[in-house]
Amino acid sequence: MLNDPETAMFRELIDPNFPNLIDLAKQCPLVMVNSNDLYDIPRPTLAKIVNIGGVGIQAQDVKPLSTEFQRIVDDAEGIVVFSFGSVAPSDRMPMSWKMAFIDAFKRFPKYHFFWRYVGADLKGQFL
Repeated sequence: MLNDPETAMFRELIDPNFPNLIDLAKQCPLVMVNSNDLYDIPRPTLAKIVNIGGVGIQAQDVKPLSTEFQRIVDDAEGIVVFSFGSVAPSDRMPMSWKMAFIDAFKRFPKYHFFWRYVGADLKGQFL
C-alpha cells in the first residue's frame, strides 16, 4: 500500500523501483534540513537532524554597515548577538538575571555583545 505522494512522484518520474522515502528516512543516519533554527519556532527535534538554513540563498541588496557599527565591529575580536527573541523577552527577567548576563559579558572584553533588549531599566550598563 502506497500512501506517500512523494514516493509516488519519484517512482513515476525517476524509477518505478524507487525505494519508499519513509523507509529511507528510517535508515538515514543524518538529515540536513534547509531551516534556520534561530528563526524557526522552538520544538523538539532529534540528534540526527542538522539545520543548514540558508542553503541556496544569495545575498541581494547587501548594504554596508553604518560608520558607527563598522567601527564597533572593527574594534572587536568577535561579535556576539544575544537574543531570546519574542519567546522570552529579556525585559521581563528579574534584575539579578540581567546583571548576571551583563557580568558574564564583561568577562570577555575583546568581544562586543549586541543584546536585543526592549526596555529602559538597563541604561548606563553598556557602552
